[in-house]
Amino acid sequence: MKKKNLRKTLINYFVRSGYLAMAALLWSGTASAQSAYKAPLNEIKESGYHKIMITPDIAAKSNPGLSDFRITSEEGKPVPYILKREEPVFNQKEMQVFPVISSHKQDSISELIVEAGAIDLKQEDYSFVLVIKKADALRRATISGSNDNNKWYAITDNLLLGTGSSEHNDEYLQFISLPFNKYRYLKISVSDNELPSLNITKTGVLLNRYILGKYTEIPPPAVTQKDSSDKKSYVTFTFNDAYPLSKLKFIASGAALFKRRAIAYDTSRHYLFETILTPEMDSLHLSGSKLQKLLLVVENNDDEPLKIQEAEAWQLQQYAIAHLDAGKKYHIETGNNRAVAPVYDLQHFSNKLSIVEEIITPGALVPQQVPDNNPVKTGLDKKWIWIFIIIALLLLLFLSYRLMQNIPGKQNDRS
Repeated sequence: MKKKNLRKTLINYFVRSGYLAMAALLWSGTASAQSAYKAPLNEIKESGYHKIMITPDIAAKSNPGLSDFRITSEEGKPVPYILKREEPVFNQKEMQVFPVISSHKQDSISELIVEAGAIDLKQEDYSFVLVIKKADALRRATISGSNDNNKWYAITDNLLLGTGSSEHNDEYLQFISLPFNKYRYLKISVSDNELPSLNITKTGVLLNRYILGKYTEIPPPAVTQKDSSDKKSYVTFTFNDAYPLSKLKFIASGAALFKRRAIAYDTSRHYLFETILTPEMDSLHLSGSKLQKLLLVVENNDDEPLKIQEAEAWQLQQYAIAHLDAGKKYHIETGNNRAVAPVYDLQHFSNKLSIVEEIITPGALVPQQVPDNNPVKTGLDKKWIWIFIIIALLLLLFLSYRLMQNIPGKQNDRS
């Protein structure tokens, strides 16, 4: 019985090995597929790290997430890169420094007067801040305001200044919460109690700047509309390719005033988002996922249907950042759905790169020339693949037979 079980185990093992061999051979014929599209980069005039625009055509022909995007040199070697994409809206903090009118110390009080009216401030769009040289010391302070630098009025008092942060520099920012005011002048009075003064080097406001991201226009979609008896309009936006859609703008006519619920679906009728259409709302903002068709279902209730006939669309600008040498030729390659995103050391230094100002726009994306007009060239001809498979199976069967013949039988085998 043991001998019989052993033979069965060996047979199963070699059969599985045969299947694996077949899979390996088939995989070897297809795994070497090349990128389907290629685009040249314009002339590189300056060596350094450049922003390379991801055009709508490149985005459309690439995998989601650009896992198959590659930059190659004229020798065909890969060039490391990192990807960056604009944000729809991002917050940028910027310090505006108040001009100093006077600074002096009298008795045990240090006074600093600055002109705050030089900056037009709006409520809740800034933070009042003092820049102070680090010191292991605490001081009490008051802040007052004036419009003529003569008569002063209280703004806040009993402030505690001093003891800087642990950051590795010799200054720190001390944020102070002030009631909103529009005094032209501010006076910071610090009680030193006959001790050395704190060194306040700057005072001002840290402004919150909300900056809109940059977009690249994509080919406009064809628009079709069907008004149904269920009091809904089905508006379909169809693009000539699948683009990473970030913004869609259209004009709705048919009523001067309207406020209607609308639901968006993707190509497979999966829910995307819900919005309210009004005359003031002229754009839909999307996640940037690749879409070739967008369906917008508008609820008309008992009103006449709106008419949507034309649309414009954009993708958020996206770049590849790579080091390119002046005078050399480079190409973009993409269009390989089996490709995996590369991992480069450069990703760890994205915040330390000095970027050349000029943005490089790739040339036209063209299909790669593949022999015999096949989109994917297999490594081996089909008939040779089958010949190798048969030879591998015969060899495995022969080896299994020889192994079983060499297994010694045992007198004490039990049934």
